[in-house]
Amino acid sequence: MEARSPSHRPLVMRCLAWIGAILGAVHFIVWVSGTERAAVVFTNPNISAAVMVGLLPCALSLVSNKERLAVAILCLGGIASTGSRGGMVAVAVMVGVYLLLY
Repeated sequence: MEARSPSHRPLVMRCLAWIGAILGAVHFIVWVSGTERAAVVFTNPNISAAVMVGLLPCALSLVSNKERLAVAILCLGGIASTGSRGGMVAVAVMVGVYLLLY
């Protein structure tokens, strides 16, 4: 099996989706603990939101509906906890396009 074979795509997408979910969960926990805008990995909450917005399509590509829902909720919670208006607008546009296409 090659290192870049098409059979690795689902595994890579699942890993990226769960990375987004973990980031979202950690940001949400930091936000609940008392900070106004959570920024865990990056010092700027807008960058954190942009990373999670970029990982959200990986969550939507998961096969299992339960897994897709869990990962998407964690990502969205993390984006909301950053307080990034740009991140929230990007999610709204992404969800709108997703609903139009599927």
